[in-house]
Amino acid sequence: MRRLLAVALACGAAQGAAAQQPVLVERIVAVVNKDVITLTELAERTELAERELRRRRIAAPERATLERQVLERLVLDKAQLQLAAETGLRVDELQLDRAVQRIAETNKLTLAEFRRTLEQDGVPFERFRAEVR
Repeated sequence: MRRLLAVALACGAAQGAAAQQPVLVERIVAVVNKDVITLTELAERTELAERELRRRRIAAPERATLERQVLERLVLDKAQLQLAAETGLRVDELQLDRAVQRIAETNKLTLAEFRRTLEQDGVPFERFRAEVR
């Protein structure tokens, strides 16, 4: 895994320019063309997947297996987004609204109920819409 480093600069008159130590800020777990997937992004998506499995009362696989599955999905998503950007594919608001409505209906919820459920699960509605887009 590659490491993304930032330099922590010591502040204050007593320390001056002394002791500039690198500090681990983030880890890169995968590179998809010119884009990266970070450990934080993988952890957030894995937690989201675990919450969704619990909500549906489905037994989650071992953490390592789930992380691998989530990482594979993230790589696929990034590749698809890159292809869409390269080809100029765009989703307008009406298409997005309809897709979100269909997802709510598939879950046998009204749009308002679906939004509340997402937010109770720690997923902001606008973030969900961005991911659907």
